Amino acid sequence: MYVGDVRQFMRILEEVGRTHHVTREVQDGPEIAAVVWEANERFAADGPCLVFDRVRGFDLPVIKNLYGSYRHLALSLGLSNWEQASFKDMRDYVAPRLESKKLWQPPTLVSEGPCQDVVLTGAEATFDRFPILKWHHWDGGPYITFGATVNKDPQWGYNLGVYRTMKKSPTTATIMTGQMQDIGIYAARALKRGQKVMDTAIVIGAPPSVAVASAMKMPSVKESEYEFAAALSGEPVPLVRCKTVDLEVPAYAEIVFEGKLHLTETQFEGPFGEVPGTTEQGVESPTFHLSAVTHRRNPLYVSTTAGHMYSESVIV
Repeated sequence: MYVGDVRQFMRILEEVGRTHHVTREVQDGPEIAAVVWEANERFAADGPCLVFDRVRGFDLPVIKNLYGSYRHLALSLGLSNWEQASFKDMRDYVAPRLESKKLWQPPTLVSEGPCQDVVLTGAEATFDRFPILKWHHWDGGPYITFGATVNKDPQWGYNLGVYRTMKKSPTTATIMTGQMQDIGIYAARALKRGQKVMDTAIVIGAPPSVAVASAMKMPSVKESEYEFAAALSGEPVPLVRCKTVDLEVPAYAEIVFEGKLHLTETQFEGPFGEVPGTTEQGVESPTFHLSAVTHRRNPLYVSTTAGHMYSESVIV
């Protein structure tokens, strides 16, 4: 079964009893992270999707642990044997599709999509509308933790990756751009061409196949996560053109932050509670300047919390 967006996936999880709604108001990111940690402790790598319905100061829910088990991962990709899915099962499903380019398909461009039901520009385009929170007391600030960052190279095409992104102001953020990361390689190529800025989009709540592909390491930096996502789901990814930058993003995403990554304008970001369960030191990172926000009506804010040995950051 093809799972085309987060909403369809959420409905499936609800139907099979794999969600838990936290209906009491939570006050901040560390409280949310504590609940996620306890779920990881109790259920190991098979906890429910956690929906925080009431987050103080915001009118949209925070979704955590969406891919927090191999069974969830299998469900998100439409596998019929999801109830028995293990690490080995997912490896045996993903690996052949990664290796066989015959199953990869280019994305399709559509004229409109739900991710642009609401378009905010100018003074309305702000990070402050969304629950971008400081997740751990020792973090350097609020972070976007599960955004699929989209960049494009004139020769190599699209790259999507999940990079930690620290909110610095209502309209700016830093994106970790390591030299060995794909985004760092794209940035270095842009600088070599004489570009000081790079069109960038940060996609929240990407369709499951795109989210999974974005979190993986492709065999080559030149290979498209959009094309591989089609091999995972069996269907090409519908894309729409961004409103203010020269990029195309998944039409059925929940939220898209559009803007420019200023490669020579850096700010210090960090520290941050990272995947190994340690606090990663801060680094100088390029600054992202927000130019537009587009989103679905009543958007879902999909996030993740790293650090625990059974966190979804380890599974995806």
